[in-house]
Amino acid sequence: MSWDVIAFKFNRDLKDVSEIDENTIEDIGTWDFVLGLIKEQFADLEISDFWCCIRRKDIFEIQFSIDELTEITNCIIFHLYGEIALYSIADLCKKNNWQLLDTTLGVLLDLDNLQKNGYNKFNQLRGRIT
Repeated sequence: MSWDVIAFKFNRDLKDVSEIDENTIEDIGTWDFVLGLIKEQFADLEISDFWCCIRRKDIFEIQFSIDELTEITNCIIFHLYGEIALYSIADLCKKNNWQLLDTTLGVLLDLDNLQKNGYNKFNQLRGRIT
């Protein structure tokens, strides 16, 4: 079971999901542009059709899917496997002025204080489900 987070680009720094609306979300760019940013961060990106995967041995895995390369997107859903995956995606988000929404807890993650985020709560939830 993956821990799913959504990367958004907002037109201002948001502290709470209640602040998100159609006026705060900006386009990130075309999928071709987004893949370029991700490839800069993760040279070992694997692409199979429209499914992408980043693997670091047995440490973590990050998966995401893309649309047509010319399509413009305003978010990216990352499926994370392993706590270290969050730190890698947080670095990508900080470099590109994106924020992360934790879909399990429904909160915006504090990219500068990741240890306070919900990985332990995610594991507790996963333990109850699996």
